[in-house]
Amino acid sequence: MDPKFLIELCLILVLTKLLGSITNKLKITNVVGALIAGIILGPSVLKIVSYDVFWEYASHIGVILLMFNAGLETDLDHIKKVGLSSFLIALMGVIIPLIIGFSIGYFIMNLSYLDSIFLGIIFTPTSVSITSQTLKDLKVFSSKSGSAIMGSAIIDDILGVFILTLFGGSLGQEVKIQTVIIGLALFFIFAFLIIKFLPPFINNLSINKEHKHRMPLYALILCFAISFISEEFFHVTSIIGAYLTGIVFSKYVFQHTVYKQLNYLSYFIFSPIFFASIGMQTTLSSFNKTIIIFTIILFIGAALSKFIACFITSKILGFDSLDSSRIGVGMISRGEVALIIMNIGLASGILKESLISPLIIVVILTTIVTPILLSNLYKNHSYPNAIKG
Repeated sequence: MDPKFLIELCLILVLTKLLGSITNKLKITNVVGALIAGIILGPSVLKIVSYDVFWEYASHIGVILLMFNAGLETDLDHIKKVGLSSFLIALMGVIIPLIIGFSIGYFIMNLSYLDSIFLGIIFTPTSVSITSQTLKDLKVFSSKSGSAIMGSAIIDDILGVFILTLFGGSLGQEVKIQTVIIGLALFFIFAFLIIKFLPPFINNLSINKEHKHRMPLYALILCFAISFISEEFFHVTSIIGAYLTGIVFSKYVFQHTVYKQLNYLSYFIFSPIFFASIGMQTTLSSFNKTIIIFTIILFIGAALSKFIACFITSKILGFDSLDSSRIGVGMISRGEVALIIMNIGLASGILKESLISPLIIVVILTTIVTPILLSNLYKNHSYPNAIKG
């Protein structure tokens, strides 16, 4: 094995932490610093690190660990209170961007019907991991608006995956609609059984001194196993399975011990790799005037469609203007699921290669804009009921 990846890892860790510290001093979440580090180290600037299979796998582990920790910090009581609200916000946050994305592709960019549909699908998912990390950094994860954002983002991703699979026939994916519906129904049953019966078993297991100190290891094993089961058997993205596992362990009496131990693994290694990898997946050298204009149009469409849809829905549901703005902004970020959908489109031959760089730039821009705007919207506001990370 080429040892080059070791020095690349060193550079990623050093630069993400350095720029993360700078952005933190600017009162912006360190997610932004990590993203900028990836852009600098990647093919766009220094050309030191190339995004390959190793970084793809490592970044996926980073996503899974981020979502597991997000699940650990999720207050189910808050989620229940905003459950219907989250569903309605997510529903409108999928329908409107889908329509806007299709319209931009078909009427402005003169793309084919299938390309335009696929572009709309890419517009639908919200980056749960990036938004959750930002909410944790701001200590507002369990606030009313924070819970609404997280609930909506989770449902948003499920709806996005459902829509992607719904169009599977025309995208070269041999998946039938009834398979999707059955898979989702079985996943919800699976999730209910896991949340209902696994926590008591875990708590009983932890009473044994021999097992107590191994609980973080058991949690990690279970996280990877449920993530695999979710995607392999229910066709639900693995990050949702990781989030579900975190919720299970949030009911565990030594939850903070598990969080502390696994957060080290995530914070120091895999999370920086994930956020940096987003910046590593783009090249700016191929950009010309036309592509830049299309990129700007795509970014404005992606950001405004999410914000307006979720802001208006939140207002109708009774949230005040400030919380509605927070929810709207919190849903703007695109990330891992959008990138997964892009890869599917590229592999199936539906999505043109010329669209990849503009779309990745849109993902990066929405990912950078979201934490900056959320930091400003939550400035000078504290939530005593938020769980401290």
